[in-house]
Amino acid sequence: MSITTKQIDKEELKRYREDFNRTHLSVETAMQRVQLHRDYIAHAARYSHVVGKHLLSTKTRKLNGGNGPSVLDVGCGPELQLLNSMHCNRVKCNEYIGLEAADKFKTRGTERLENTVLSGKSNSLKNVSLHARADFLTHDFGEDKTFDTIVCLEVIEHVQPYQANHFLRRARTLMHEDSVFWVSTPCYDEKTGAADNHPNEMTYEALGALMEDLGYEIEEVYGTFASQKDYKHLIGNVIPKDFFDKLSAYYDTTLVSNMLAPVVGAENSRNALWKLRKTQSDDYTRRFDGLPFIEGPWSNNENWKELMGR
Repeated sequence: MSITTKQIDKEELKRYREDFNRTHLSVETAMQRVQLHRDYIAHAARYSHVVGKHLLSTKTRKLNGGNGPSVLDVGCGPELQLLNSMHCNRVKCNEYIGLEAADKFKTRGTERLENTVLSGKSNSLKNVSLHARADFLTHDFGEDKTFDTIVCLEVIEHVQPYQANHFLRRARTLMHEDSVFWVSTPCYDEKTGAADNHPNEMTYEALGALMEDLGYEIEEVYGTFASQKDYKHLIGNVIPKDFFDKLSAYYDTTLVSNMLAPVVGAENSRNALWKLRKTQSDDYTRRFDGLPFIEGPWSNNENWKELMGR
């Protein structure tokens, strides 16, 4: 097991701070409020989905001779939420590489792992390496390296549009034909606006089009939280009125927002989780038109056309 912090000069550090917004969601800090915002609930649920529905599945656990998958966690966070979740749920993992743009990993993220995972004594999580001040676009993985699972949750809205394009291109080079790539990010709505710390929130249609243009097959896409104004037209048909009324009578709008997002679909949600495969099968039907045919702006960034790359 290793933890490394990239040594970079002042100019490189300046570029990091200008190009990458390095803020992050802290679920544990949010717990101090007791009443959680939908962003934090959705964040925890994303890890639960990736771990429970994918990493703990029998098929995934049998990979690499029963040692589990190799996992690349891009933007793993200073608190190592996914790695901690994998540890607590006894996920089998043949290799885990975590890349984080922040300067260091927080004690809050490492303390639970110190005597097992980080000391190399875990029977399930093996070959763990963590990299702070890491740049996914330039990180050296070695020649012809691929991963069984790549996870990139709430990251690509924190980089510039052309970098999001490069992110998706590079991730594809690190996949083999059976790899799974998990991506989550907000769905930009020009009328609603974007979070101040998100230089590149993309529309659902633009991101989906870009993924397909780059060759990805979209196997699944889930809404993770939704605003009622965006799905109110579905109440009474897709969402039974009596069911909605009973949920709303007990839960506040925050919890209802999270519960109903997978039901109303990513196209009616404020955030989506995408499950991607490297290559489109012969019988694959595109969900989106090509990116040039998607109505702009494609993101909240003034250089939104650079989502097509430079």
